[in-house]
Amino acid sequence: MARPQHRTPEHRAERKRITAAQARGEWLICVQGWHGSSGGCLHPTRDIAPTDEAHVAHNDEGNVVIGPAHALCNVTDGGQRRHVAKDVTRWVL
Repeated sequence: MARPQHRTPEHRAERKRITAAQARGEWLICVQGWHGSSGGCLHPTRDIAPTDEAHVAHNDEGNVVIGPAHALCNVTDGGQRRHVAKDVTRWVL
């Protein structure tokens, strides 16, 4: 089941816009690390080719769509923030 942030009209509209732009052969810019998003672009350039997998990026709170991001950049940022948010104490015996 999709997370709530992926079911909003804003998310769906941005996903549609990204898909259509890539279908037309347009290059996009990775916004990871901008507009309230932590992390950063992990690629040598922020360019997203029409053949690259692009995700819809959100701010760190997950409530504002900020634009397209490389799949790697978006997934890595989300995973790092999720890992930090767990705040788990591990005991070594």
